[in-house]
Amino acid sequence: LIVFAAALALRMLHLAALQSSWDGTHLFSLARGDAAHHWHEALDILEHDLWLRDRVFWKGPGYSYFLAGLMQLFGRSPGALRWPLAVLGAVNCGALVLLARKALSLRWSVLAGLLAASNGVLILFDGELFFPTLLASINLSALWLLGRPGAGLPAHVGAGCLLGLAALVHPGYVVPA
Repeated sequence: LIVFAAALALRMLHLAALQSSWDGTHLFSLARGDAAHHWHEALDILEHDLWLRDRVFWKGPGYSYFLAGLMQLFGRSPGALRWPLAVLGAVNCGALVLLARKALSLRWSVLAGLLAASNGVLILFDGELFFPTLLASINLSALWLLGRPGAGLPAHVGAGCLLGLAALVHPGYVVPA
């Protein structure tokens, strides 16, 4: 819980600083680069056709559909979408501690979580409309399923489904055998 709180505080401070800087309101409300592409795809999903059958996605469609769902809940502004993504990034840091406890002592698990919580690149990515935050959540969930004591066939099937979902978020995730 301490790691989650620290991660959340750092991510909220980052977003607040970005939003309140002299040009931050402008920068905060814009999606740039890859983020703009995902944002426009999510808008297309909401405004045109939920399934976009005739559309070729730039990357996997999973992240665009995820953003479309967030847009339904929090609004269509890129600035409004940054906050729940930052919360998800903080949840990932807390989940990392829980997952690391399966293999490491409490001290090392908390250290791993604090390193993730304070990592500048992760803080930046968690506050942008980039797919790695969602991909990390999916991967942590799959690893948690596989790491449960006595994880049987249902856990393996669930982890496989999550990894399939990860491939929909970013097709580069699929590694040919």
